[in-house]
Amino acid sequence: MSKRITIVGAGLVGSLLAALFGKRGYTVEVFERRPDIRNANISAGKSINMACSTRGWKALDLVGAGDKVR
Repeated sequence: MSKRITIVGAGLVGSLLAALFGKRGYTVEVFERRPDIRNANISAGKSINMACSTRGWKALDLVGAGDKVR
């Protein structure tokens, strides 16, 4: 029996949970209401300003992405 999980919302927490469950062997399905920003026609632009706190870096390190982001 495979372990499956569904996550609704691909924001910061949903994406982090998807990565964590995936690392633990789950088959993860993520649903997001908004269109993929890489493909959407957005008049305001596609820039996202981001600051990362100590908790954020810890979460990125937990999923193995901290060094790439740094």
